Amino acid sequence: MAHYVQPKMALETDKLFAALPGDAWIALPDGRLELVSQSWCAFSGINLEPAHEVCWHAIVHPDDLYRAIDAWRCVVESGCPIKLETRLKRYDGEYRRALISMAPIIERLGQIAKCCGINTDIEDYRQIEEELRLREIELSRTHHHLVEGQRLSRTASFSSDPAIDEHTWSDEFYRICDFEVGSEATLQRLRKIVHPDDLVTVDTVIERSLAGHGFDVLFRIVTPKGALKYLRGVGRMVDRIFGRPIFVGAIQDVTEAKLTEAALREAERYSRLTLDSIPGLVAVFTAEGQVEYVNRPILEYFGSTAGDLSRWQQGDAVHPEDRAWVFERFAQAMASGVPFEWESRARRHDGVYRWVQSRGLPLRDEGGRIVRWYNLLVDVDERKRAEEALKLREVELRQAYDRLNEGQRLMTLGTFAASIAHEVNQPLTGIITNTSTCLNMLTGNPANLSGARTSAERALRDGNRAAQIIDRLRTLFSRGATKHEPIQLNDAVAEVIALCAHELQRNRVALRTEFAGNLPTIMGDRIQLQQVVLNLIVNAVDATKGIEGRSRDIRVGTSTSGSGAVLFWIRDSGVGIDPSQTEKLFDTFFTTKAQGMGVGLSISRSIIETHEGRLWAAANDGPGATFSFCIPCGFDSHRTCSE
Repeated sequence: MAHYVQPKMALETDKLFAALPGDAWIALPDGRLELVSQSWCAFSGINLEPAHEVCWHAIVHPDDLYRAIDAWRCVVESGCPIKLETRLKRYDGEYRRALISMAPIIERLGQIAKCCGINTDIEDYRQIEEELRLREIELSRTHHHLVEGQRLSRTASFSSDPAIDEHTWSDEFYRICDFEVGSEATLQRLRKIVHPDDLVTVDTVIERSLAGHGFDVLFRIVTPKGALKYLRGVGRMVDRIFGRPIFVGAIQDVTEAKLTEAALREAERYSRLTLDSIPGLVAVFTAEGQVEYVNRPILEYFGSTAGDLSRWQQGDAVHPEDRAWVFERFAQAMASGVPFEWESRARRHDGVYRWVQSRGLPLRDEGGRIVRWYNLLVDVDERKRAEEALKLREVELRQAYDRLNEGQRLMTLGTFAASIAHEVNQPLTGIITNTSTCLNMLTGNPANLSGARTSAERALRDGNRAAQIIDRLRTLFSRGATKHEPIQLNDAVAEVIALCAHELQRNRVALRTEFAGNLPTIMGDRIQLQQVVLNLIVNAVDATKGIEGRSRDIRVGTSTSGSGAVLFWIRDSGVGIDPSQTEKLFDTFFTTKAQGMGVGLSISRSIIETHEGRLWAAANDGPGATFSFCIPCGFDSHRTCSE
């Protein structure tokens, strides 16, 4: 029931207020509540007793209080009713939005005696209103996204009742057709811009749609602005109204795609014409290794159709002895994407297997993915036959060279021996004659000691003469006249290495160079120095011939020494040398080879010494040995290497 703050109020008014369903109240001009409804008490949780003086704005939110009091004053002073939206505190402490409607109670004399009001809880209404507003924003955003998406994808939507020619087109539909947005949307209007060659197709689609059939059609239009466009239309029936089919669908502007397809077809046609005009055998494979295209020359070469060549791994195009490894390497290339190249035998149109070089390169897109493979085949049968003939000729020449070289060695040895024999023969004959005379005189009876002494002295003289002849021969080899000229040692050594390339390859020897840059010029006989280098390289190759189980390596290098000389060195990984015999290696007729003459290193040292240089050998820390020589640089022939 209602509560009184003025005990003089009538009982009937109390009952009437108690019956009000809203949060009603009556307040005195100073704001104190006189009467409130039970609903107001239930909302606020305040139970008004006669002794309590409570103002109507006791439950107003602190932040809204001043605004509420200003509204109250306006009612009291003006006598006009007012509505105020504010927040009121509920019994559980929650502030809820409410609409307060206040009006004055005027006495007979026109004075405002009291004010009455009613509080309406609008919190739920405001929340629903806010939710609807958010939904409207989301719908507006979604619609904007849809419109923008249609614009970007050049795709329009529509709904259609073809039986009565009523349609709803999206804005993009109008833009695609170059119609004003929101203008008339009819099939007849659309038919007017359909390309004449496609009008029959469009009319057939319209006729079938009247029977409820869906459609997926490609056609062209010429817009009012004169633009030719390719359109794809898709529609399906979603409902029937009074028996009429209702369609929804989409129209997409595919002009760019169609023009791109046409350009690609033209590029493909031009590419094939180009491949057909190439005077070579060209095949194009897909990224998976399937034959995509073969040019005309390859069809003529194999005498097959494109269909037959697409099954090349199943036929006899590849020689039976080559099939396994060719197919394996082809599969590896397709899987790895690595370019391939090999030579195999292929069956020509006349049934003859000929050597063919096959080279394949992948074509990749911007993302690095393989699009297709291009394969070029070249008939190299004549070249292969020429190479085989050349190899046979090379073997014959090598054999002839070896025979000539052996003969040259024998001739050199014979000449050298004949020279020595001729020079030494006379003193040796004198020694034999004098020693024989000496013996006869000593064995005579009586012995002729004086004569024997004379014969012995003559024998000693002839012995000294033989020694002098040997010294002269050695001087001949060590101090012969040479032709001095400026030499770049790196260039001279490189020429010798080039001459030895076949010998190195034949003996499976790897030679690496370590030439110093800006090497000073030396003075000397280029031919003689190259003979020394050649002899050292041949010796190094010979030292590695018996090596098995490790690589056969030779390193050749040049540098400058602290004394201003140019240094050449050659290091092999061969059998090595005995450190105690390094000097004996340069003695005449001393050799460690089974077929050696023992004069090469001796002559080489003599040549180096005529250039005021030194030649020496040393055992490596590991396998093999190192031979080195140094020659003074510059043009001072009187300057020695040691200086």
